[in-house]
Amino acid sequence: MKREPFTYAIPRFSVHRPVTVAMILLSILVVGCIAYQRIPIALYPEGLEGNQLYIQASYPNASPRDVEEKVSRKIEDIVGTVPGVKRVYSYSRTSWSSVRVEFQTGTNLRDAYAQLSDRIDRVKPLLPDDVDRINVYRFDQNDRPMMNLVAAVPADMDNAAYRMENFVKPALQRIEGVGTVEMWGIQ
Repeated sequence: MKREPFTYAIPRFSVHRPVTVAMILLSILVVGCIAYQRIPIALYPEGLEGNQLYIQASYPNASPRDVEEKVSRKIEDIVGTVPGVKRVYSYSRTSWSSVRVEFQTGTNLRDAYAQLSDRIDRVKPLLPDDVDRINVYRFDQNDRPMMNLVAAVPADMDNAAYRMENFVKPALQRIEGVGTVEMWGIQ
């Protein structure tokens, strides 16, 4: 006996059992309506917490080799003493060091953040005096920018940076729904 193709089986089932097919479609519609009403619409799901913290250090006018030897390695060494660290990645470039710390699954990131900040405070005296700032932060999906804007000002405008910082930025911050406004590359 030859078996009929699957493409014929679905229409045949629908024709021979119309009540079953109607009930399946009705149940899909009911579940869809309930889900539409109760599941919030969000860009990213809430409640998900990563297992990584980031450290960024600025070392102006330093070559990538100097940044690696004088900043990144010292930060890596002190970060390795924090409990629950799984891996440490670092990236050194001109005038900038970036260290990513990956923790074991189940590590409380609030405690890890406090311990990491404490370790960074301990390593500061060992770093060169030119190191401007060291930032420790936790990446959150909600911190991602929704919009990036570029502003071009005429070359002959005086105090363009002052105007952008003191007039444009506050105007953007006053708009309802705007969380943060950051200015980059202002000269």
